[in-house]
Amino acid sequence: MAGIYVKNADLYRELVLSLDEGKMTDLAFEYSQRIAKEIITKKFRYKNMDDRNDCYQGAIMDVWAYWKSFKPLINGKKTNAFAYITQICKNGAAKAYNKIHPEKTRQDISIENIHTF
Repeated sequence: MAGIYVKNADLYRELVLSLDEGKMTDLAFEYSQRIAKEIITKKFRYKNMDDRNDCYQGAIMDVWAYWKSFKPLINGKKTNAFAYITQICKNGAAKAYNKIHPEKTRQDISIENIHTF
């Protein structure tokens, strides 16, 4: 695949086939895994390998949860399957990271900043 790890046309075809069959094809899942791996290794940075693996799994779980919502045609035009799966992977990885490392709420921050004299 000389520099291109997933072609939009191939992913689109596999997602349409998956929608027709009612289950995700093996090739569509493999493409989704490639996209998730690329995002996890190149777009996000992790201090801990366990966090990286958890975020990868979160991305894959979101792909499994949301692939059926893909709309092949909108207003008579083909939609971008690559962008659709990529965004699902990004959101899934971010959601998993936020579960692992929840940010402090405003109340927690304000209580920490109060000094008693």
